[in-house]
Amino acid sequence: MESRFTSAVSVLFLFCMVTTASAQLLSRGELALKRYEEDRAKGLMKLNESFIATFRTELQNSMQSGRLEEANTLKAKIEALVEENAELAKALAVAEKKAANPEKENLLVGKTVHFPHERDESFTARFVFLEGGKMYFIGLGNRKSEWGYEQGDSPLVFRTWMTGRPKDHGMVVTITDPEATKATVRYVVGGKTVDGVIRRSDRDEVAAP
Repeated sequence: MESRFTSAVSVLFLFCMVTTASAQLLSRGELALKRYEEDRAKGLMKLNESFIATFRTELQNSMQSGRLEEANTLKAKIEALVEENAELAKALAVAEKKAANPEKENLLVGKTVHFPHERDESFTARFVFLEGGKMYFIGLGNRKSEWGYEQGDSPLVFRTWMTGRPKDHGMVVTITDPEATKATVRYVVGGKTVDGVIRRSDRDEVAAP
């Protein structure tokens, strides 16, 4: 029972991971595999429910007849099936939630966008993208400040703003090539747009200010 339980839950969580593959169109084969894993989990839950009902009836008969060893075995089976169904239900709920709200692919985590500073275009300002909507802005004099960001409807668009400031006074970063090596940076106020270059962040850039 334990091996079947572990296998079923592991397979379902693999299904959950497949559903989060954002910004990609699934092939017909992949969709068929997803449907198979979901239907298999639901079918196993129904089978378990049927046997739980049967085992509970037999448990009562065993106890009334004094067959305690048999009763203990049935009780253990019931508990295992109930636990298995609870885990399967939890995994299905996660899968359905992620399918309805797919996570967006983040192409800029661990990357730095280099672009001309608004007040001194000879100086290269930098946006350092971290996980969880956190980022750093490195401005004139290499001063580093904390900023935040969120993705737009496209995985290529990122809205940025200084921590504690209104979001509509920040900048919008848009990736402009398939390899994610180039971008434009647009100032929300004024609408000025400059070209930027995307590189992997170095240790100094990601260090806290």
